[in-house]
Amino acid sequence: MAMNVGNSSGEGEVMVEMNTTPLIDVMLVLLTLLIITLPIQTHAVKLDMPKPNKLPPPVVSVDYALEYGKDRLEARNDALRPGERVLIVDDVLATGGTLDAACRLVETLGAVRVGASVVIELEALQGRHRLPGNTPLHALLRY
Repeated sequence: MAMNVGNSSGEGEVMVEMNTTPLIDVMLVLLTLLIITLPIQTHAVKLDMPKPNKLPPPVVSVDYALEYGKDRLEARNDALRPGERVLIVDDVLATGGTLDAACRLVETLGAVRVGASVVIELEALQGRHRLPGNTPLHALLRY
């Protein structure tokens, strides 16, 4: 979308190009509190991650370690299209295992992770450092 910006006489007129492409296509929601995602206004699709073994096959899975055991994230093999831009949303970032696994799952499905957002980051546990590459991370609260 392009528009002219200037005064009525045409002096100082500048053509401004506005990008109308959305920044994200999919919001991958890991948190269990649905109410947290309600205020988010986006045109992106919301993709929930259910507990393992709840989806019909075929699925893609990523195992990851927790402080107290192991867990798994699963998604249908067609949940994301190659090249889709994905924002990963979670409630708490502690050691970073869940977000790291979600990033790997997004990549396995051929999509592009554009960032991660959490409600609370527990900085002392340094989970941010487990995120792959230069994944942008936004935390609403940091403790």
